[in-house]
Amino acid sequence: MVAVKLLMKDNTLHSNNPKDIKGIGIAVNKSSNIYAVEDLYNYLKENPDIKILVKNTDSYLIPVRATNGEVYIRSFPNKKMIDSLMNLPRI
Repeated sequence: MVAVKLLMKDNTLHSNNPKDIKGIGIAVNKSSNIYAVEDLYNYLKENPDIKILVKNTDSYLIPVRATNGEVYIRSFPNKKMIDSLMNLPRI
């Protein structure tokens, strides 16, 4: 499984904050679907051995809960100021 594109929240198309992602396009073989961040968060928490890679990087998705309780997805390892996930095409 590979993350290939991002669906951003309204009015955040150019944001580099992973908290502004509404959904992530995940490709399996030759097909892809957009999954809500909350659904991916739950899936990754329930299946910690599953690694969803970020296209064209050595990073993979990890579920994160902010101090205010908001859930979001980011990539790991992240070697730059801007999360590797944020370099994916946006729709």
